[in-house]
Amino acid sequence: MKRERIQWIDIAKGIGIILVVYGHISFRPVFWNVWLCSFHMPLFFFMAGVTYNADKYQKFSVFIKSKVKTLLIPYFIFACFTWVWNLLLGLLSLFKDGTVVNWKYQIKQLVGIFVQIRATDYGIGVWFIPCIFMAFIFLWCIQKLSKISKWGGIILTIVFLIFGYLYCTYINLKLPWGVDAAFIAVFFMEIGVIGQKYLCKKFGGYKKLIIIGICAFIVNLTFCIANYKIMDHTVGMWSNNYGNLLYFLAESFAGIVFIISLSNIVQIKLVSELGRNSIYYYGFHILILNVLSKFALKTIKIENDVVAFLVCTLLVVITLGLLRIVFPLYNKLYKFTLKVIERKKLNNEVI
Repeated sequence: MKRERIQWIDIAKGIGIILVVYGHISFRPVFWNVWLCSFHMPLFFFMAGVTYNADKYQKFSVFIKSKVKTLLIPYFIFACFTWVWNLLLGLLSLFKDGTVVNWKYQIKQLVGIFVQIRATDYGIGVWFIPCIFMAFIFLWCIQKLSKISKWGGIILTIVFLIFGYLYCTYINLKLPWGVDAAFIAVFFMEIGVIGQKYLCKKFGGYKKLIIIGICAFIVNLTFCIANYKIMDHTVGMWSNNYGNLLYFLAESFAGIVFIISLSNIVQIKLVSELGRNSIYYYGFHILILNVLSKFALKTIKIENDVVAFLVCTLLVVITLGLLRIVFPLYNKLYKFTLKVIERKKLNNEVI
């Protein structure tokens, strides 16, 4: 894989995580939120497809071990830390002003670490990671079928998309580990896989990228506004709100193309670093962001969208800055966890 390609992918993921942090601030401007929600989660699934190595995962056992290491172990670290953090905040409120700890809710959250049903008391923070884990399993099945029949893989991908859309539109019962959203997520991942051979090539000059980026942004904005008028609220993979399916796909892919163009024009090392460690920033940002948001609402009078956007931007910078400082500690914890698991595995093999 060429270095240039890695660079723009990291930057695209870095931009994506910045938009995710913006999207989790309660007082973010409405139109800004409508725009970023139109593509920022599909962007991550698409990038997962672009970087997916089908040849590396011929055996399902190899595939699962890899995804457990890179996704599930970080997930359980994030989820457990989030649960402990929220419990400590609850106990702090108890000692500070006598607010009673809702133990029933805390138990549901603890169970939620394992069942992870988003939008319920049994969902805890990091829903995206279990969801993409399930989507990867679907993607592996699609890739295996594609080896036998190219059209079979394409048909299965479309079946996943249509089934997911119908399920989310007419049933919308949230399923454990984001399986319901994974049906749609795998469509973006498969398109990313298909696009690998085109995206590996060197892109044209800045002029061409700027033209493509502007056109993509216009298309994205057009379908974003059109879908918003139909729904009267934002699209979202977390909430299973997609509006008109064709509009959703158009705004998502146009937004993805816009970010790809931007990522090849703007070469910022710090954004690239965010992209390389995007799973870490995703896993922990809400904990810091919630505290900062409450403080901001108490100390700053937010009178209009301009002030709201500026305050949001400040919170995003502070949140990501603090997480960047703490990253070495997480990295040590992650490596220690891997060593413990490997040691137990060796002990079991000896026994």
